[in-house]
Amino acid sequence: MLFILLYNPNRTRKYKKQSRRGSTRDTINLTPFSEIQVPLPLLPEQSRIATVLSWFDDLIEVKKKQNEILEKTAMAIFKNWFIDFEPFKDDEFVYNEELGREIPKGWEVKRLGDVAEVIMGQSPPSKFYNEEGIGIPFIQGIGQFGKYTPQTLVFCSCKGKLARLHDILITVRAPVGELNLADGEYIIGRGVASLRTDYWSFLFIYFSFNKELLKSLEKGTTYDAIVKDDLEGFSILLPPPHILQSFHSLVEPLFQKIILNQKQIMTLRKVRDTLLPLLVFGKLRVEEM
Repeated sequence: MLFILLYNPNRTRKYKKQSRRGSTRDTINLTPFSEIQVPLPLLPEQSRIATVLSWFDDLIEVKKKQNEILEKTAMAIFKNWFIDFEPFKDDEFVYNEELGREIPKGWEVKRLGDVAEVIMGQSPPSKFYNEEGIGIPFIQGIGQFGKYTPQTLVFCSCKGKLARLHDILITVRAPVGELNLADGEYIIGRGVASLRTDYWSFLFIYFSFNKELLKSLEKGTTYDAIVKDDLEGFSILLPPPHILQSFHSLVEPLFQKIILNQKQIMTLRKVRDTLLPLLVFGKLRVEEM
C-alpha cells in the first residue's frame, strides 16, 4: 500500500542546509536528498493509521460536497426568481432602460450604496501582525480567502476597519471581484471591502452572477482596483421588500449550513494534521481492533 510520507521538519531543514550546493542558487542533489531517513511504523500499524486518517478525509469530502449542493441550490433559486422571473411570469412587466430589458412592475434599479454599507479596508502597520492569535483575524486580500469563508493565520493586535458576521467580503485589488462570507469578525486590509446588509444572502449571489460587471469597473495604472464610489454606484435590480424577505428566509439557512460546514472542515483538517505526526512517530498508537 502507498503510505503517507512524513518527515521531521527540523531534521530535514538541517539536512538541506548541509546538502546545499551551487554558486548562484542553492540546490540539493536528488541522491543525498533521497537518503533522508524517515521512521515508519510497521505495515499493520500503517494500515490502521491510514484508516483513521481516511476517516477524516472522507468526512471532509462529504461536507465539501454538501456545500457544493447547497450553493448550487441557492444559485438555482436565485436564477429562477431574479433572472428568469419564473414566480412572477403572470405579473405586469415594464421596460427598464438602464438594464435594457423588461422587469416586473414595482421592481427598482438601485445603487449598492442605497442598500448596503460599503466599508473599504485599510491595512494597519505590519508591526501589529502576528500568528499567535493575538487580536482579531486579519485579511489583506485574496491570499486569505477560502472557498466560502476566510482562511487566515494572521491576526492584528490593533484597531482597524472591521468586517462583521455575514458581511460580504469582496476583493477590490487585483484580482477584483472575488467573494467570501465573513463567519465572524475580521480586520480587513486595503485589498478587501466589506458589504453590510440585512439581505446578505441575496447580495452575495447577486455579485456571484455579476462578477464580470464588477471587473469592468477596474481602474489603475500599476494594478487593477475598484474605488468606493464605483462600488457604491454599482446597479442592483431590487424586488419589493416582501419578495426580498421571502427569498432571504428561504436561502439564508443554506448559507448558514455552508458556513457551519466550513468551520467543521477547518477543525477536521487541524485535528487530522495534528494527529498525523503523533501517529507516525509513535506518540499515539492505534490499537488493533
